[in-house]
Amino acid sequence: MIHFSARRGPAREALLTGRGIVALTVVGALLAACGSPGVRNPVPTNPVPTPPTSGCVPTAGVSAMQPLMNEPLTNESGTSSIPSVMGSAPDWSAPRVAGQLLVVSTAQTAMSPQSLRVLAGVATERLTQDVTLLRTPAGQTDRAFAASLEAQGLQVQPDYLYRALAQPNDPGAPRNAGLTVGGAVRRQGYLERINVQSAWDYLAAKCSVDFAPVTVAVLDTGVRRAHPELAGQLLPGRDFCSALDGEGNTCTGTDDDPSEVVGSNAGHGTGSAGLIGAATNNGQGIAGVAWSGTGTKMLSRILPVKIFGEKGGESFAPTSALVQGLDYARLQGARVVSMSLGFVESPEFDPALESAIGRADAAGIVMVAAAGNTPNEGIYYPASDPRVLSVGALGASDSLACYSARPSADQRSRGVELDLAAPGGSSPCGSGSDILTLTASGSSPYGLLVGTSEAAPQVAGVAALIRAYKPGLSAAQVRSILRSSARSVNGVRILDAGAAVRLAENPPR
Repeated sequence: MIHFSARRGPAREALLTGRGIVALTVVGALLAACGSPGVRNPVPTNPVPTPPTSGCVPTAGVSAMQPLMNEPLTNESGTSSIPSVMGSAPDWSAPRVAGQLLVVSTAQTAMSPQSLRVLAGVATERLTQDVTLLRTPAGQTDRAFAASLEAQGLQVQPDYLYRALAQPNDPGAPRNAGLTVGGAVRRQGYLERINVQSAWDYLAAKCSVDFAPVTVAVLDTGVRRAHPELAGQLLPGRDFCSALDGEGNTCTGTDDDPSEVVGSNAGHGTGSAGLIGAATNNGQGIAGVAWSGTGTKMLSRILPVKIFGEKGGESFAPTSALVQGLDYARLQGARVVSMSLGFVESPEFDPALESAIGRADAAGIVMVAAAGNTPNEGIYYPASDPRVLSVGALGASDSLACYSARPSADQRSRGVELDLAAPGGSSPCGSGSDILTLTASGSSPYGLLVGTSEAAPQVAGVAALIRAYKPGLSAAQVRSILRSSARSVNGVRILDAGAAVRLAENPPR
């Protein structure tokens, strides 16, 4: 992360420079009969409707045949076990075979003589010892037929459609060919560590949800608009610090061109934007966290807000620029704000910034900030504000990296804690690799960055997925979902994208 000029900390991270196959719809084979095993009951004369093709089944990407719901219907003792992802009620909006449904027999829902009478004249097929397929009678809908059976105490569910799960075909994505950076092949291993594939799979299966992209403001050093991975992903944005002037590092000028700074911090903002919203499943470069899991649709639109100016190769963001940038993001309808910046917290906070944070919070914006890159000076501000999600960095293992900020004793006494951690790279700690993302260089568009600056955008990207899926959730609910769904390892809450989007279905109150 980089520091804004209220007080500049001593450490800053080093800025280093398959074609898919058509996914398949899988329907379980109907193998046995109802009544006596091996005897098939007559098929009704009314034809079974052709199942509709799901518009959300991926049509490109490297596929791995896995079911949407993959727990067995029977456990080791032979009793029925319903997949836990289905919840307490069947989901009739999920992809399913039209014109038929399944009855699951358990000790509590065994077919009684009365329920068997209800099935008189219904074409049935015994699939296993505890699963029977029923054809919906002519003139009834599947849901109405299911309701009549449930009224007789039967446990009924749709015949769900399984599908091939799509992995993005970007070379840098995990398990793909990789990108050559610095003479070595690099991949986005950090995406596996935050379990983002599970989130993509889950959202791709939500055929009934009309996702709208979420505006994510990146308050940073600007962006390289010409980067091919940001084509179509950027909103216009604004520059609130065209240059730094004089000894006092005063920002001079604002304009509508939030292009990257050109000194030592060049690429910092472009890298942050790429981690969140790089074009995905387009066969090039890297995958952004905020992918929908289907086609090339992204669930974020990046609003670049340049708040850093540059002088003598150094970049600073005065409070005045940061406050204007945060207000601008709010007025432009941002639902998530990513801030990979900060200064070492002092007993007196920054009242102007604190006020802007309050306005953003009142507008329902989820704010995410890097915790800082020094391990013994506490969590930096604004990450230490309770309305902002503070994000530390993981190193090569599931522990805080050697450089990552953590709460000071004084902060702990005030209840300030590290909300989440995500991979930030580990080269400063002597082992492992750093974060593959975008750079501002035209000749070398991909590079490695390291720091809590790279961890925070991953959290912002997952926040965008949640807000696109459940736009009615409040900022406080999204923060709670991200914290509650995290994996707790070594006393650290580690971002879990898959668990987060699932928890958004029934968020904690």
